[in-house]
Amino acid sequence: MRLGVGPCRVALVAALILMLVVPVAAAKRKDKKNEESEPAGLRVERWLVLGPVAHPLPVFHDAEKGGYDLTKLLDETTLSERTLRPREGEAASWFGGGSPAWTASPAGKEGRVALERPGSDDPALAWTATWLEVERWSAFDLVLLGGHPRRAWLDGRPVASGGTGGPDDQVKGKIELTTGKHLLVVQTLLDPEREADWSIGASLFAEGEE
Repeated sequence: MRLGVGPCRVALVAALILMLVVPVAAAKRKDKKNEESEPAGLRVERWLVLGPVAHPLPVFHDAEKGGYDLTKLLDETTLSERTLRPREGEAASWFGGGSPAWTASPAGKEGRVALERPGSDDPALAWTATWLEVERWSAFDLVLLGGHPRRAWLDGRPVASGGTGGPDDQVKGKIELTTGKHLLVVQTLLDPEREADWSIGASLFAEGEE
């Protein structure tokens, strides 16, 4: 099964239609005037996943001078996100050797893909990707879901990064989609010292609707 099968249309607001190459489910939030939940944004339901792969810190990263923290690790480029064209079953050359393959994975009830921690105390990296397609120019607020550091690119351009301060950090960005298909790639970094489950996901909101 290829990622680009099964397009569906979902109404985001009355005058704006978003069509995703992967299925999208409406997220939920509570109205202050009503205890019932109502749709608020769109969550990507299916991703291609690469990894996880352990990513040990450099030797002497704890040195008082020239220390190496998770922020620097998150900012490293481990794959060429500008040239990625993920396909299910296709292998990718990893910076540390080996050729892990992209696998299709559905998001859970909270809109996130659960990731397994490696059998070590080292940080680890995983990549997720999905294709977005719109019929007209559209602008959205992008929210990256998860409790570990994460960042995202749209068509190879960085659009969001953060989460190094703690599991409750919000990571947001703004994206503009021209007519046609666009590749959204998200990298997540496991902080082995955090107890939060390792997962990743994304929600899209029409500007001003979050």
